[in-house]
Amino acid sequence: MVRTTHLEIAADTPLRRPTRPRPRYALQHATGITPEYARFLFVAVGEAWHWQSRLPWSRSRWHQHLAQPEVEVWVAYRDGAPAGYFELDFDGDGAVEVAFFGLMPGEIGHGMGGHLLADAVERARHIGTGRVWVHTCDLDHPYALANYQARGFRIFKTEEAEETVVERPPWE
Repeated sequence: MVRTTHLEIAADTPLRRPTRPRPRYALQHATGITPEYARFLFVAVGEAWHWQSRLPWSRSRWHQHLAQPEVEVWVAYRDGAPAGYFELDFDGDGAVEVAFFGLMPGEIGHGMGGHLLADAVERARHIGTGRVWVHTCDLDHPYALANYQARGFRIFKTEEAEETVVERPPWE
């Protein structure tokens, strides 16, 4: 069984920024992102956490998804290389989902996660009416839930379901 936790930060809930110093990185809206690059980010960030939902997507399906005006992809770069990313999906009713969020494996544990999440929430609030939501599960990084809650997110739903987890050999 895999437990999925759905969290939200309401429009009137203050965003709590991390107290650690902000690491140096440049955040860029990937307006011209290609399906190949989007898939690379999805796999590079999500492989360790068993992100599988988009692995079967064709290039055409990736292109179709990325072409939607309500989808934004933002990439954090450190020293010219991707360090992490987030995808925002505007639902049309004012809420914005942080659909995907994470760091490249080598960036984990260096203080970037909380800052990048705060950047995601700020951007989501800019394009929506203020409510931002996300989900995480037992397969995500052990500190993912704590990071969301530290920024001001509150749990609004949990669910458990059987999931087939495909074990892929580590790339090392």
